[in-house]
Amino acid sequence: MKNNWAWVNFRQTSFEGRAQDSFEHPLMPPWVFAAGNQVFAAWQKFQRPPKPLPGERIAAVDAAHSSCALVNLEAFRAVDGFDLEFWQCQSDVDLSLRLRERGHRVGVDLSYTIKHHGAGGKTGQFARVHDLYRARLRLYERAYPRSRHYLRPTLLVRHALELIWFALIAPFKKDGRLRSRLELLKGVWKGYR
Repeated sequence: MKNNWAWVNFRQTSFEGRAQDSFEHPLMPPWVFAAGNQVFAAWQKFQRPPKPLPGERIAAVDAAHSSCALVNLEAFRAVDGFDLEFWQCQSDVDLSLRLRERGHRVGVDLSYTIKHHGAGGKTGQFARVHDLYRARLRLYERAYPRSRHYLRPTLLVRHALELIWFALIAPFKKDGRLRSRLELLKGVWKGYR
């Protein structure tokens, strides 16, 4: 790929036509991740969508997801490819960060739309949610070393509050997240391992 692009994704939709995420820009800061979905939704409203530079089709992003991606294999091999510690979540974000650290560009070509079956992070199954937290914590503690001072304590408080909330609504509404929040609360200090 020319112009030093190493990792490029495209606009994505499901086969039903629903928009899917294919990149992160800017990358959600650790404190936003720890604060939860409502804070993330509010934070996201203040972010601008990426735009290509004049004369280019590809817009630079902090991280491009691995579904439907074009890869510069020379750059991919130079950073040792995917880190196997990231089993199913965040391997693409980690790779994007490492490519950018080495001076390569990561982007999204919004002029093409790809139909993508599934959107892994939205399945709702606990194993996937657990792996997402484990991987995101690892990613942040590696990429943002200062987050080691506050991320786990903040997540502990968040999970405790979520556990209390789901316990309070349990008599009125059947919700499987009560058990998952207990597991997340128990796992946060061990890095969700």
